[in-house]
Amino acid sequence: MTANRPISAFQPSSAQHVAVKKRQPEDSPISRAVPYRNTIAAHLVDEATLRKKSPHVVSIAARHLGEFNLSLAAERGTIGSWLVLDQDEHNIDFINANFGHHNVTAEVVSFGDLLSEHGKFANRDLVYAAELLDRLHDEAAVRLIRIMADMLNPGGRMMVSNFIPGSLDASNLENVLDAQPICRNEIHILKLFGEALFAEEAIHIFKDPDNAVVFAIGTREL
Repeated sequence: MTANRPISAFQPSSAQHVAVKKRQPEDSPISRAVPYRNTIAAHLVDEATLRKKSPHVVSIAARHLGEFNLSLAAERGTIGSWLVLDQDEHNIDFINANFGHHNVTAEVVSFGDLLSEHGKFANRDLVYAAELLDRLHDEAAVRLIRIMADMLNPGGRMMVSNFIPGSLDASNLENVLDAQPICRNEIHILKLFGEALFAEEAIHIFKDPDNAVVFAIGTREL
C-alpha cells in the first residue's frame, strides 16, 4: 500500500530540486537550503495523510510557514489540524492572518514554555522543527528531540534538520539566516538522537542535494 512506502520515497525528485533552486535569486547552497527545508516539510505533511486520515501536525519555529503552499494535503484540505508554535509574535500574526482559514492555528510559545508545557501539544502524527536545531547547543537539542518524540502518537514521525559543517558561505549567510548556526554532521545528529533515547533503526538520515543540510526523521514505535 502507498502508506507503507519508505520515507525516502517522499524525498523530492531531481525535477523538484531544480524548482527549488529557481525560486532563489542567488545560486548558492545557503540560498537553496531554506526553501529545500520547506519542501521536505511539505512532503512529510503530505506523507502523514497517507499514513492516517486527517492527521494532526505541529510545526515548531516555522517562520512564515513557507511549506504550506508546497503541500498537496494543505491544498486539498485533508489535514486534521496544523498547529504552529513560535516565539516570534510577528510570525504568529502572519500565519494566523494568511492561513487561519485553512485549519491552521498559531500560538506564541517560547522554547522554555515548550519544554515545560509540551504535554498539552501531545497526540500528534507529525511534529517537525526544520529551522530550530541549529540554534540550540547539544543539551537543549537533545531535550527538543525528546519532547518532540513525546508529542507523537504511536507510529508518528518527527523531523529536525541542521546545517552541516563547512557548508556555509559566510558572504551569503546574513542574507538568509538571522543568527550564526551551530553546524552538525550526520554522526553528531545520531548522537543527539541516541541521547534522546531513540533507537538507531527508528531514525532515517539524509542530506540535501548540495550537502549543506542534514535531515533526521524519527518514528515513534507502535
